[in-house]
Amino acid sequence: MTLPPRPRLPAEWEPQSAVMLTWPHEQTDWLPLLDRVYPVFADIGARIARRQPLLNVCASPEHAGHIRERLTALGAPADHLLFAITLSDDTWARDHGPLTTLVDDTQRAQVVIQDPGACLRTYTISSNAPLRGKKTEVYEGGMRVPALVHWHGVLAPG
Repeated sequence: MTLPPRPRLPAEWEPQSAVMLTWPHEQTDWLPLLDRVYPVFADIGARIARRQPLLNVCASPEHAGHIRERLTALGAPADHLLFAITLSDDTWARDHGPLTTLVDDTQRAQVVIQDPGACLRTYTISSNAPLRGKKTEVYEGGMRVPALVHWHGVLAPG
């Protein structure tokens, strides 16, 4: 009996369409260190963008403009810079971003998740108000995880 192929997550060294970098801003834990961390993020981002597209996740259109200026000043090609504006309370991208599954090395599904819930750590000034709770709690303020799913040929649009 032959089993159907199983979906798998691509390894980090496999071909990819872009690298995603979530930038620190005033409403993240980086607040007291922004002047020191922006040059590091800009250097990392510019080095990536010289080789492949870079998806920059920014807090606002103004933030994106600031990031674009920093990256192009370091030689990042403008045509490799992509921008997404969304809420974030940290730069750790484990709880937001794209996940792709492959079957027989063909993309089968792509899920984009976002968890903008506040961590309520020492420096974080974001809030889930007026919702109760925070991340990891089963209140409405802790379970705010919208998602988009694309699965060609399996899920109908809409």
